[in-house]
Amino acid sequence: MNIWSISIKNIKSKPLYTFLSVFILSLSIALLLGIQQLEKSFKNQIENNLGNIDLVIGAKGSPLQLVLASVLHLDNPTGNISYTAAQKIGKNPMVNLAVPISYGDNYKGFRIVGTTDEYTSLYRAEFEKGRRAENLWK
Repeated sequence: MNIWSISIKNIKSKPLYTFLSVFILSLSIALLLGIQQLEKSFKNQIENNLGNIDLVIGAKGSPLQLVLASVLHLDNPTGNISYTAAQKIGKNPMVNLAVPISYGDNYKGFRIVGTTDEYTSLYRAEFEKGRRAENLWK
């Protein structure tokens, strides 16, 4: 008797165990591949959302909450700094691009965001509906 004939006899004598073994092996491989795919998806999404953002400056509070709220848009926003302070930071010669963001209230679950035109270029975004507010400060 060789190893193959013993294996075939074992499979025929215990079909339930064979089925369960194959099923559990298939399930574990599927879970492993699914977890790897999720990891790649999360990394890709984080890289796309971060864009070219190198530094986030905001009001006193949790740095994690500041990044989650202002960059990834996942958390409640921290307090705002004044617009003049944001302009002063943006005029620093070491700053290439400064995009001020100010969160206000919300309308039907959508946050009202006060910012400049550079915000849409930072994320390469376009308006699906509506338009940019113009001539508010003139």
